[in-house]
Amino acid sequence: MKIAFTGLAIPEGKVKYEDSILKQLEEKFEPKKVSPYFFEFIKDGYDVADAIVINQENILDLLILDMEKVENRLGRVSEADETEFLQKCISFMEDEKPLCDMDVSESENAILAELAPVSFKPTLVVDGGAEMLMC
Repeated sequence: MKIAFTGLAIPEGKVKYEDSILKQLEEKFEPKKVSPYFFEFIKDGYDVADAIVINQENILDLLILDMEKVENRLGRVSEADETEFLQKCISFMEDEKPLCDMDVSESENAILAELAPVSFKPTLVVDGGAEMLMC
């Protein structure tokens, strides 16, 4: 799994995931092969990442990319429902919230999936290193 990050003191590169429950299962069942799970941390690599971790202070760096995508689509769309939804997305992001936090219908989800905004990916917003919010 690739995780993009911004504004955090995380070293880039692969990190092996260590899980105590998995270790106990390995000891109990002694399988012939165990495949380790790795996370790869990528600085600012939003487009190739599977998930995003970002400091609250840097959230606008992420959301500006999506606002540009939504505004471009808004300029080309002719359906009233889609126009209303895209304006709702812009308002949501102006409140400094990633789109993955937004409640969307199935048809709205299809619009976002086609548009592929980066903040629609699972996004963890870290506020000052203490408080965390997960989509």
